[in-house]
Amino acid sequence: MKQPKAPDPYDTAQAQMGANIGTAAANMSMNTTNQYGPWGSVEYSQSGTVSVMGPDGKPIEVPRYTQTTTLSPEQQGLYDAGSAAQGNLANLAKQLSGSLGSSLGRPMDTSGLPSLQSDFGPNYNANFNGNLGLQTDAGLQTSLGPGYATSYAGADDFSADRQRVEDALWERTAGDRSAQEAAIRTTLANKGIKEGTAAWNSEMERMTRQNTDARLATIAAGGQEQQRMVEMARQAALFGNESLLSQFGAENAAKLAGAQFGNDALSQQGLFGLSAQQAQNAAAAGQAGFSNQARAQGMQEAFDLRNQPLNEMNAMLSGSQVQAPSYAATPQVGVGGTDIAGLINNNYNQQVASNNAAMGGLFGLGAAGIGLFSDERLKTDVHRVGTTDGGVPIYTYRYVWGGPVQMGVMAQDVPEAAFKDPSGYLKVDYSRIH
Repeated sequence: MKQPKAPDPYDTAQAQMGANIGTAAANMSMNTTNQYGPWGSVEYSQSGTVSVMGPDGKPIEVPRYTQTTTLSPEQQGLYDAGSAAQGNLANLAKQLSGSLGSSLGRPMDTSGLPSLQSDFGPNYNANFNGNLGLQTDAGLQTSLGPGYATSYAGADDFSADRQRVEDALWERTAGDRSAQEAAIRTTLANKGIKEGTAAWNSEMERMTRQNTDARLATIAAGGQEQQRMVEMARQAALFGNESLLSQFGAENAAKLAGAQFGNDALSQQGLFGLSAQQAQNAAAAGQAGFSNQARAQGMQEAFDLRNQPLNEMNAMLSGSQVQAPSYAATPQVGVGGTDIAGLINNNYNQQVASNNAAMGGLFGLGAAGIGLFSDERLKTDVHRVGTTDGGVPIYTYRYVWGGPVQMGVMAQDVPEAAFKDPSGYLKVDYSRIH
């Protein structure tokens, strides 16, 4: 079956544009609603047409409209009066601008104004000359004197005391060590262990280690005793130093209090002189500020007199304008455009889909119904309904033994795809048909 021919795109575009222009013209006709109110009216009228170029190169006439606003007699009178007033103001501004040339061409005269004072005058003193004579040295004692101990004398002599402690402790246990050694020798001899053997030497080494440990313990005890005696000497030296420091602090505190008292008195005297000088400076600064303020006020008045004509002219030129009456927005009525291009393309796509469905069903017989008879001798009520892309005729028919309407080809039209059934009638391999 042949595929339907695609629509001409230019014809489709021309039809679509014509539909769009017609829709736009309809919208315009419905939206140009005349309005009438107490202030006047707004009316629409067609004032001709304008040509637009279509897709085929031919002109298309489109209507054009004119909007006319008419004021009521009362509003027209107000408008005319406002326009006349605006004209009068413009004329006055024109006359005033002509007279501004002579006044603006002259420089502003400030000779009669007070001069600008840039300093506070000779009475202002920026520096404070008062010398307070404060006491910066109170004669404090900075040395603790020869009685202050920086070390505790005789600290190294305690090593002899330590040695005496060690010797006393060691001698105290000498008898126990001798008895222990004799007992060990007797025990070894009773066991038959002779002197010089490994067992004998091992036991003697153990006894020696015990004696060494005892000696180390004795040395540690002597060190602790020496440390105790050193600490006692250090505490005695600290006690003497703290007494000197207390005395030293009391003397310096008394000297600082005396110096502070004298300095406080001098400071009060200096502050009094500073306050007097500040009051004098404030008076000088106030006088200078008063003079400059008077000059600034005079300059402002001179500028106001110079700018007054300009302000009056601007006021005349910027007078309010007479406004035309406003009307409510025209209600918009939308008309949907006709999608002719879409309709044409949809129709074409439906035809293609129908054709593809028919061909798909027909050639599907090549896989699912290869055993069906296609011999024209077995068919009745035959009608040609189309052609394959390869030019093979397609028919609808019924089999001679009855049943529903079928669609397919005649075996006699496609000998290259036909084959004979054992019954003597022809069948067709649809997979070989184009």
